[in-house]
Amino acid sequence: MLLCCSKCKRAAQRNTHTVLLAMSLIVAFLIASIFGAALGESEESGALLELRAWLVSSDDYFAKSWSNASTPCAWPGIKCWPDGLVREIELSSRNLSGKLPIPDIFSHFPQLEALSIGDNALSGPFVLLSSSLASSSLSLPLSLLKSLNLSGNSFTGPISSVVRPATMPKLQALDLSGNYFSGELPPDVSSMSNLSYVDLGGNLLSGHIPPQFGELSNLKYLTLAANQFTGSIPPELGQLANLEWLYLGYNSLTGSIPSALGSLASLKHLDLVHNNLTGAIPESLSLLVSLDTLFLYSNSLSGPIPPQLGQLSGLVSLDLSINSLSGEIPAELGDLLGLELLNLFGNRLTGSIPSSLARLPRLRNLALWKNDLSGDIPAELGTYAPNLTTLDLSSNSFTGQIPPFLCMSSRTSQLRRLILFSNLLSGPIPDSIATNCLSLERIRLEDNLLSGSLPDTLTSMPRLTYLDISSNVLTGPLSFSVNSPLQVLFVHHNQLSGPIPETVGRATKLVRLDMSHNFLSGRIPKELQDMSSLSELDVSDNHLTGPIPSEISNCPRLVSLRLRGNHLSGHIPASLASVRLLGLLDISSNLLTGTIPPLLTAMPSLIFANFSDNRLTGPVPDTGVLSALSQSSFRGNAGLCGRKDLGLKPCWNFLLFHKLAMVLWITGVITVLVIFLLLCFARISYTKKKKVFTQKVADEAALL
Repeated sequence: MLLCCSKCKRAAQRNTHTVLLAMSLIVAFLIASIFGAALGESEESGALLELRAWLVSSDDYFAKSWSNASTPCAWPGIKCWPDGLVREIELSSRNLSGKLPIPDIFSHFPQLEALSIGDNALSGPFVLLSSSLASSSLSLPLSLLKSLNLSGNSFTGPISSVVRPATMPKLQALDLSGNYFSGELPPDVSSMSNLSYVDLGGNLLSGHIPPQFGELSNLKYLTLAANQFTGSIPPELGQLANLEWLYLGYNSLTGSIPSALGSLASLKHLDLVHNNLTGAIPESLSLLVSLDTLFLYSNSLSGPIPPQLGQLSGLVSLDLSINSLSGEIPAELGDLLGLELLNLFGNRLTGSIPSSLARLPRLRNLALWKNDLSGDIPAELGTYAPNLTTLDLSSNSFTGQIPPFLCMSSRTSQLRRLILFSNLLSGPIPDSIATNCLSLERIRLEDNLLSGSLPDTLTSMPRLTYLDISSNVLTGPLSFSVNSPLQVLFVHHNQLSGPIPETVGRATKLVRLDMSHNFLSGRIPKELQDMSSLSELDVSDNHLTGPIPSEISNCPRLVSLRLRGNHLSGHIPASLASVRLLGLLDISSNLLTGTIPPLLTAMPSLIFANFSDNRLTGPVPDTGVLSALSQSSFRGNAGLCGRKDLGLKPCWNFLLFHKLAMVLWITGVITVLVIFLLLCFARISYTKKKKVFTQKVADEAALL
């Protein structure tokens, strides 16, 4: 019994010792943890304050919010774990400038998950971890980092100073875009298996794209655009089953587009623009069932457009422009009922526009310019597309008439740009364009075979700012409307006739007006002075008569004035010298008389002037800008003198001779008048004497 109690007592003592030991260990651990957290918080606080000292904020961001008086967890832009250690540093878009301090400044944050300092004005070399720390066998301080954003700054240095795959095994998002990082990408990038977002665009990266990118099975977003990458596109990228966005444009990539890219079943956006890619467009791209954007423009791709692209039912934007594609436009593209943008310009496409394209209901932009397309423009174009905003079919060989129903698909037209220049279109400009396409801002129909008169309301369209109908065979008069927004009007090289209407002064927003090479007649209206925005005026090669209106000098922004090849008469207005911005003056091939106004020599802006083939007289000014003009600017004026370098006859005191001639002329006139009066007086005197004599003879005869 006693033996049993003794054993029980010894067992109880052992249990008590065990409990006390365990409690001591727990207390020691808690004390160590609290002390370690406090020490870690203190170290992180010091690192953040050091960071503050190196950076500059335009609004004193740091000075107002970061201080020793509070824990870093309360500072704006800082988020912490429950134990007080920093979890996230978010300083993006804070108007920060300056350079970062020592390379390992971020090594003081062992629990850091996210670092974002993008969209600031930071510069200089950026080293995330020094080489010695990155190669340390100890636990790496950034091993928990999941997101790194340095985008939109001016950081420099090799990409290897930032991207160290072995040190950031948990990294999921990497954005270094818009900096000046250089060098080649590390091939061991495949070890960063958690990456889902990579944007390295807009840097100075070079070398080849590592095939190891194909091993990043979680990657959804990859942008390497606007760098200096060379070589071919790795076919291994076709293994990225989860990839949704691939942007490799604006590099110097060569070779063909890998057909393996057709395996990217999740891909929504494929952009390979501005490279040196060659070969055909792979038919396998038609397997990208999720694709909504396909941009392959500005390469050297050749061959036909695969009809299979018509199977991409979700496609919204298709741009294959500026390549060497040939053949006809596949009618199957008309099956892309969700298509909003179709750019095929700058290729070698032939044939006509498939009528199926005219039935695309969501089409907003259709650009087929600079190809070898021909035939009629589909008459129904625009009828089924209420949201069509841009139609550019220029620089082809289209024939027939302009479709009359371009804006008939809805009550509210959306068409803003109608570009059909340099074709073989004929017939009149449809009245419906001026009455129905009221949303038009830009119309370019030049260099066609259009005929007939202009629609009455064409120049009064409420949003139209640019109208070019030059180089056609249009006839009839011109008209201008009150408060027209028109800024550019080109009607040159047509057969327009009649006078320039006085209502031209109503077009107060016109900046460039070219009516040259027509059959316009009458005088240049003085109402031009009301065109306060006018910068360029060209009425050359018409049948205009009368003087150059002096009121034209009231156009304060006039830079170029061309009146060549008319029948203008009278003197050159000296008031032209008051047009401060006038740089070009061409009044050649007219019937102008008098002298060249000396005031023109003092015009500081005048660069070129042409007075040739008129009836000008007197000395050619030999000072200012006119002294630099060549003989061609004065030839064809027999009365001009001076300037031996131009081969002109000497003036020999031209003004004195001019005054003498005037005196002689006046003297001659007076002499003639005096002689005339003397003759009249002599005749009257003779008549009176004859009458007296006759009367005397008669009286004497009566006496007899």
